[in-house]
Amino acid sequence: MYPCPTEEFFIFPIYILISNTNNLHLVIYVYIPFFALNTLAHFLFHIWCTVYYLYIAPPKSVSMATQLYQRNFLVGTLLQIFTLFSFMTLPVILVAVSLYLNRYSQELMNVAVDCIALHGIVECIVILSVHKHYRNAMKLMINRWYNQPCNTKVQSIPVQVTSGYTSRC
Repeated sequence: MYPCPTEEFFIFPIYILISNTNNLHLVIYVYIPFFALNTLAHFLFHIWCTVYYLYIAPPKSVSMATQLYQRNFLVGTLLQIFTLFSFMTLPVILVAVSLYLNRYSQELMNVAVDCIALHGIVECIVILSVHKHYRNAMKLMINRWYNQPCNTKVQSIPVQVTSGYTSRC
């Protein structure tokens, strides 16, 4: 059959992300800077285009109300991006710095993985708190579910007591 796992398999609650130091250096010196620069370039390009078309040279055919909605949407989207950036990037940077300084801590790795795993829940909360239309749609869905009539019918059946036992409730 199968051999039993060692005792460490059951005792230590750890995550092992990278065990080979060559792969670690590849991640620290190549992947993280590449993805950081790529993300930064996309971020700056899209922000510049959005700011240019909303504030510097807005088209004449767009109404003031539409421009106001677009500006509000921009602010909400920037808050979402900041939240996603902080929950995804800061734990990775902290782990990379600790690895670079040879101060690796499994507790820090666990917290970083947990933060990255929780970013979706936090992102949903931010979307609902920032964007009024999503918040109203969620309230409408909850009200529909809460106010939905219950179609379950309960029918009682009379029961006769045949023994002398009585409950002391």
